[in-house]
Amino acid sequence: MILADQNDEQSLPLEPVEIQEIRTEYYPHQCESNSIGNLLQVASTVYSGAVPVGDEAFQAIQRLGVRTIISVDGMPPNVELASKYGLKYVHLPHGYDGISKQRAMELAKAVRTVEPPIFIHCHHGLHRSPAAAATACVIAGIISPDQAAKVLRIAGTDANYRGLFQSVHDAKKVDPRELDDLEVVFSERVELPKLTREMVSMDELFEQLKLLINANEITEPKSTVWVEGRHKALLLRESYTELVRSSELSDYSDRFRELLIEGERLTTDLEEAIDGHDNDIGQGRILSGLNRLTGNCKSCHQEFRDVPLAKK
Repeated sequence: MILADQNDEQSLPLEPVEIQEIRTEYYPHQCESNSIGNLLQVASTVYSGAVPVGDEAFQAIQRLGVRTIISVDGMPPNVELASKYGLKYVHLPHGYDGISKQRAMELAKAVRTVEPPIFIHCHHGLHRSPAAAATACVIAGIISPDQAAKVLRIAGTDANYRGLFQSVHDAKKVDPRELDDLEVVFSERVELPKLTREMVSMDELFEQLKLLINANEITEPKSTVWVEGRHKALLLRESYTELVRSSELSDYSDRFRELLIEGERLTTDLEEAIDGHDNDIGQGRILSGLNRLTGNCKSCHQEFRDVPLAKK
């Protein structure tokens, strides 16, 4: 259930956080923030963006006046840090393949009933959260379908996520009484299937590893960054190994298993490239290994994760 309101004295005194809005005559519009990635104002009391990380990001959200955060990401929300700044969390995750009708209605009810202003986030704030915000706001009668389409354009949502575009396209305003009658128990953190949790964790590890490699920060053997990169590659490889062994795979196709086995092999190759031979690090070999693993991930996502719900 949603946490009770925090007492005013529990909110910490904060220094102003620099947020400059790029104002337009109508919503939606982009906002610039040093602390919140891909910040977008969808409506007067609804924002969309990337997952808040650390005190500075939650301070920035609080300075926007936000009272409730809605996460559509699979990662467990940082409820404790949000509470520190008097913010409540609602967890309504959905995938890249689109937003089911039931989840769309739940999002719309949340937008209609939780304490505003509201900040909706996924991981990067580019795809799922703009689609969720646009869909919910149309159903709740807050924005028009034309404005919803503009939300995706401004956010830069990848057109390959056809299910997300379809969800926004299909969204229609409903009678407010229909949302009022919808019975939903909002939770601040929901439990996801093991396979989904593992994939979320692996995605996070892979993003961190890519940042290190693309910044050319894995340089001297035994340096702190080298050790960190080596460790993340090890954790990623172990995650693949555990998934390949998982009994849950019996519910999936042979092709899905093949891609996971290939991913395990490619991650092992990347781990060895980072480790190097006789501590002689070859950045070219590391980049090549990263590119091959990225290609494997994209193939798997295109064939299984990103297929629109209507085609599954």
